[in-house]
Amino acid sequence: PYWHSVEGTDIVTVWLALDDSTVQNGCMKVIPTSHEGYPDLEMRKTDGRDLLGVEVQVTAELEERAAPVELKAGDLSIHDSFILHGSDANTSDRRRAGYTMRYANANTVHVDLAEHWVPVYQVRGTAKNATGEYIDLRPTHSADG
Repeated sequence: PYWHSVEGTDIVTVWLALDDSTVQNGCMKVIPTSHEGYPDLEMRKTDGRDLLGVEVQVTAELEERAAPVELKAGDLSIHDSFILHGSDANTSDRRRAGYTMRYANANTVHVDLAEHWVPVYQVRGTAKNATGEYIDLRPTHSADG
């Protein structure tokens, strides 16, 4: 299976299931409490066939603790982005599509945009470590008029 983590602070991931996501079609799995830290695990680049291009080498002991997150179409999964999560390949004849959103505080810095560019939208606050690598969606006027 594929496991990955992300870097940053105070990041929450929301995954909206567009299709049913089951064990049979490779639903997401999480390793409970792994968001508390896993300093001994090695992160490495993958062959590029997966979404992020990196994975964490999970031990057999951690793999045994992995819990499936089965969802019906329209359900949401909300999890700490630091929790080890991933999925097995979808070998079924059913699609497993979802829409992912990540919410982060304004101090979060995207460190590898050259290799893994994803659009980052600032919707409020002031980015203290701003590098200009985001799309500013903050309102240009107040709601008061």
